[in-house]
Amino acid sequence: MMHAYDEMYLPNARCNMGNMLHYAVYGAGQSLIAFYDMFINSRIASAFEHGSPKYIAGHSGTELVHEVFYELSGKKDGPYEPDGAFSSEHTAAFSDGKSPEFWAGYALAHYQWYSVLSFAHINEIVPVDKVLSMYPKYHEMDILQFVDRMEELRNDSSRLTRLKAYRTRLGLSQGELSAICDIPLKTIQNYEQRQKNINKAGVDYVIRLAHALHCRVEDLME
Repeated sequence: MMHAYDEMYLPNARCNMGNMLHYAVYGAGQSLIAFYDMFINSRIASAFEHGSPKYIAGHSGTELVHEVFYELSGKKDGPYEPDGAFSSEHTAAFSDGKSPEFWAGYALAHYQWYSVLSFAHINEIVPVDKVLSMYPKYHEMDILQFVDRMEELRNDSSRLTRLKAYRTRLGLSQGELSAICDIPLKTIQNYEQRQKNINKAGVDYVIRLAHALHCRVEDLME
């Protein structure tokens, strides 16, 4: 089976991704969802996906956070004042890799390497906050158990909802559709993953979605 890059780089990639998400939350004061969205929209994500040694081995997780902010904002330190100050609890979590955010990054790096999917595509299948919610069950298991679960979710998502079929036909990302319709991104993700039933959605939401996707309301019903 083909993987994203040589397996010799995988241990560094997993730790750097884990450290990046941990530092973004506890060192840079960002929400996990907001920072991860910035990451997957940066060129750094693409370089990481293709095994660029500069990013998966040559940069620390902290440096990756600064690179993401620098690319997207033009400010070297990003929209925060990083002082490197961690609480004792967070310092311990950072050093021994026990924080849920570290695990989420570690696990996502492994699954991206395994699946060769982009981080953006993976996030559409399983949003980063859902990966984080898997921590209690999976963080002490072999990483392959997590991979198996992600593959199950990937297979389930391959059964396209009508909403996703119309969205992808127009070449819109979930974020773009969210902005056009003024509907929360999480809500659109839940409809597409069948975690919420679009048939029970508010009439206003469905009308906005249908208008944006140039279809009838009934075309979006499951």
